[in-house]
Amino acid sequence: METKSLLEGLKILLQKEIEEFQRFSILEKSLQEAILSRNWRPITEILRKLRISADTVMKIEENREKVYKKLREVLGSTPEESFYDVCLRFSKEERDPLLDLYRKLRVAVSEVQGLTGCIDVYCTSSLSTLDKLFEQFVPAGKHKSYSRKGTMNKPSQPLLVNHAY
Repeated sequence: METKSLLEGLKILLQKEIEEFQRFSILEKSLQEAILSRNWRPITEILRKLRISADTVMKIEENREKVYKKLREVLGSTPEESFYDVCLRFSKEERDPLLDLYRKLRVAVSEVQGLTGCIDVYCTSSLSTLDKLFEQFVPAGKHKSYSRKGTMNKPSQPLLVNHAY
């Protein structure tokens, strides 16, 4: 009886985690659109929502891990057994919905990883391009110097004082 309740709890947590990853994915898409269109105003709010969503995913993941660990203990499975090996201990009727939810979770995670990777590559290349342009337009910033500890010192820029005020 305990096994069935743990199995149902695991299914519920998997479904919740899938839904939260889908929400996270939607937020990342809106972040990506804001960055690409250079619409900076909503980014702070999107990042705040992303942090909340990430915290929610982490809480669900922790609960799912606890339930899964308890289920493995009840079944007497070893830590070396994979999720699929544990699922094979159940009947086809119990196993198929669980494996389906697990596949959906993996797809949702992959989608978030892809979106995060795209945002990272775009931002990294944009910053690199801006850095190269800055070096071209501000030659004084081109010569980099380093401290004794190996950290880069900021180049000394001429200070422009506006005496009009």
